[in-house]
Amino acid sequence: ASRAACADPCAARLAQRGFAPQPSAAALKRAYRAAVTRWHPDKFEQAFGHCLHPEHRAAILERVKAIAQQINQSWAAHQGRQLQQQ
Repeated sequence: ASRAACADPCAARLAQRGFAPQPSAAALKRAYRAAVTRWHPDKFEQAFGHCLHPEHRAAILERVKAIAQQINQSWAAHQGRQLQQQ
């Protein structure tokens, strides 16, 4: 089956499960806040610090910091696109 033939049934199944084809601004904001909370370096260290091996701790926390920065950069870019569309 072609991708085009699958598009409508796939969208219908997603809609049945509560997923919107285009997420609302509120849904995007909730996802952003969840990601920021999950990947915030202090929150991550508070939740998982006791699990980190001392040899790998610094590298893991640097990676978490990089992920948090990428999330914030992506959100800032999204906000910029929203302002341009207005």
